[in-house]
Amino acid sequence: MKVASFRDVGLSYVEKGSGTSVLLIHGSLNDYRSWKFQIDALATRYHVVAYSRRNHFPNGWIDYPADYSVEVERDDLVGLINALGLKTPVHLVGSSYGAFVAALVGRDYPKLVRSVVLGEPPIVSLLAKDSASRESYLAFERKFADMVLRPLRNSDYESAARGFIDSIMGAGTFNRLPTEAQEMMLQNSRSLVAELPTPESDPFTTEDAMKISAPTLLVGGQRSLPMFQTIMARLAQSLPHATVVTIRDSSHAPYSTNPPLYNKTVLNFLLNH
Repeated sequence: MKVASFRDVGLSYVEKGSGTSVLLIHGSLNDYRSWKFQIDALATRYHVVAYSRRNHFPNGWIDYPADYSVEVERDDLVGLINALGLKTPVHLVGSSYGAFVAALVGRDYPKLVRSVVLGEPPIVSLLAKDSASRESYLAFERKFADMVLRPLRNSDYESAARGFIDSIMGAGTFNRLPTEAQEMMLQNSRSLVAELPTPESDPFTTEDAMKISAPTLLVGGQRSLPMFQTIMARLAQSLPHATVVTIRDSSHAPYSTNPPLYNKTVLNFLLNH
């Protein structure tokens, strides 16, 4: 385990392999350990860097800035690339909130990015303009408020983490996860206080998606929520160079629920770009 320190943050990371760099950006409640099935598989052809985002294990806790948004995470990722002295452009592979981070780097720092893999980013602002999608999101938001926001207000981070996973991946999902995955998510549960994007807090439009010039793989799960499927469809329509793949027998986290097919899909995409 290594640590890259810059600005106000120190980010822990692991690296393996050689060649063009591939950075793995995890989602909420996760950390670098969530990529355990991908690191070795991708390191056969690439230099793989899996890092833990700010306030995720084993990084120390630092208060989120008052104006925190996903753009803070964007700046962290760019800072990490620079701090490690990586040869650019690099490949970015992100899941969920980490995919949102990768999308912003692709939009704002095109010279750093060779390709982008986006796994169901929670870009809920893409649902805001369409009435049918908006209603679907609002229904989810009401459920989310009861299962996640209410316990967060009471600093009940464990209940919030359980509610977060069950609301996104189906009732009872958290209890069915391997013990090590549950422990990882509980270790990172406090970070939920900042990572709940809304259409207002993290606006991102189809016009923003059109600015991502790098080849982009949109990889989703066959059983994912309709909300995520709609977001992915909007991105597919807007990204200049998009490839869309749905991983069978998976929901929101195909990298962990169907690693062989996910790894094959991502590796084939990277090798072609």
